[in-house]
Amino acid sequence: MEIIEKDYPIGVELLAIAGPSLVLAMETKENENRFYEFAKKCDAIIFARLAPNQKAQVSDSARELMQKKMIAIGDGVNDTPMLQRADLGIRLIPKGAKKLPNLTRSADFVLENFRQLDSLIFKFGFQSYSKISKLTCYYFYKNMILVFAEVWFAGYCGFSNQHYFIKVLITLYNAVLTTFQAFIGLYYDQTTEALEEDNTDVEVYFYIEGITN
Repeated sequence: MEIIEKDYPIGVELLAIAGPSLVLAMETKENENRFYEFAKKCDAIIFARLAPNQKAQVSDSARELMQKKMIAIGDGVNDTPMLQRADLGIRLIPKGAKKLPNLTRSADFVLENFRQLDSLIFKFGFQSYSKISKLTCYYFYKNMILVFAEVWFAGYCGFSNQHYFIKVLITLYNAVLTTFQAFIGLYYDQTTEALEEDNTDVEVYFYIEGITN
């Protein structure tokens, strides 16, 4: 690490490291920290001939030290530990190949080729992201109405333990009266005009609103 840091103080475009070398680079916690500090300066890193436990270790260490969300993509059985440790694990199983249950269960998503990643992340991923955000806001909104009404009535009655709503109505409110609106609204919230364009540079900005709030 001292030689690399001395010769390339500002990083490199591409860093390639094999399994045996990675063992030395991550032998101690100090070496591990120095390795990832240097890795942050690189445009890309290629890890070659890693054991399954090394792939999982790289995923854990990168997420912990770089404070980034990790997405792991693998097509082999030895990629299973890495897929399970990452924030998002994607298993690639070519069309026509046998989809074994233990392989499909080890990943969050199963795709047939890399071409489908664009649709998964920037189209279906954003739709799911948008719907979950709206459902969360709706959940707080409907419960605030119910709770604030009870609080106001309790103060009006001098906190005498009187209930504004009967218990059956409270159950119906959450189970029936405020359920269909969410289903209908999220069902018709399918896409936007920008999502129909094949322009991932623009679609990335859709996630910024939720990240910054």
